Amino acid sequence: MSYSLWSRGRLLGTSELDFVRCLALHRAGFLQPTEVGEQLLPDACGVSPAFMAMSRLARDTPGAGASLFEAMRGTTEYADLLAAQDRCAALELELRRADGTLVPTEWIDVKDGEFLLALAREAEEEMARQPDLPSDAFDDRLASMLEPEIEHDLDFLDEPSAMERLDWDAEEEDEAADEGPIELPRYQLHVKLHDEADIP
Repeated sequence: MSYSLWSRGRLLGTSELDFVRCLALHRAGFLQPTEVGEQLLPDACGVSPAFMAMSRLARDTPGAGASLFEAMRGTTEYADLLAAQDRCAALELELRRADGTLVPTEWIDVKDGEFLLALAREAEEEMARQPDLPSDAFDDRLASMLEPEIEHDLDFLDEPSAMERLDWDAEEEDEAADEGPIELPRYQLHVKLHDEADIP
């Protein structure tokens, strides 16, 4: 089923909310914006970049607790964050079903994929700038964290019917690889419901 994102009577986009469900009450999926959505969605997802900019400044600002907060209050970054929060709140985002009925939500969050990719690149560059950290330290730490999940997946794939349940087609995968990288939609829609039954 397709769901729609609205702002004060304006249709911003639609989403299947079909990402794999990992958290209770949480639904997510790619968001296909309308023309109006293309104009307004930057305001819907502008809080995260503003918050990251302030976080970077806070990291390099001396002080802690109340003293750090007072120091930050006079900065452009703090003012930008407040403005971003106001612009996002002013959208009054709503989620609706295909029949137009409102889906009650605790919160609605629009994420900008370009911003997320920029964060990932920044994290990689930060790791590369740490000369005292062994090159394989991060890989070893990540491997130890993922080891239980890897063992679970290997056990699953050892089952005779595993590949049938996955509905995996090697030829289709090879064809997709030959076509080059997949271009994903820019925006993601994340919502937290009040009741699991609202989106079965």
